[in-house]
Amino acid sequence: MINIITGSINSGKSTKLVYIYKSLGKGDGFFNKKIYNRNSYIGQKIVRLSTGESIIWSLKEKRPDFWQEEYNYQTYSFSKEALKFAEQIINSLIESKEPIFIDEIGPLELENKGFHKLFQRCLILNKELYVVIRRSCLKRILDKYKIKNYRIM
Repeated sequence: MINIITGSINSGKSTKLVYIYKSLGKGDGFFNKKIYNRNSYIGQKIVRLSTGESIIWSLKEKRPDFWQEEYNYQTYSFSKEALKFAEQIINSLIESKEPIFIDEIGPLELENKGFHKLFQRCLILNKELYVVIRRSCLKRILDKYKIKNYRIM
């Protein structure tokens, strides 16, 4: 079953995903946590639910010298290393019966970027999946990935 957490930007979708994970007490995955420099939003990091381990996923404008870009979208650059980190988290769950948590599927995935391949793999597994999808992308995501059996939370 695919459980979809949806809403607009800054509506608490990621917070709800973390709450559901903690309430269930099982599974693993990741959520995206916003990064601020003083009061300015500068990007996001991927945080593993079970351990709190994190890595910078996206940055706006200024990037460190060591940065290896996998994708870009508008003013954002997305990290190759962080994408591998997300894949390792999901790969560790493939053989288990535990639910998978993914934050977020949206504009990047509609362009076959971001977590596109990872999400496709999860859909094939036919496992319990909790996924955040931005409301403005919901219909296009459902159509693109041919998702029929789902529940909106």
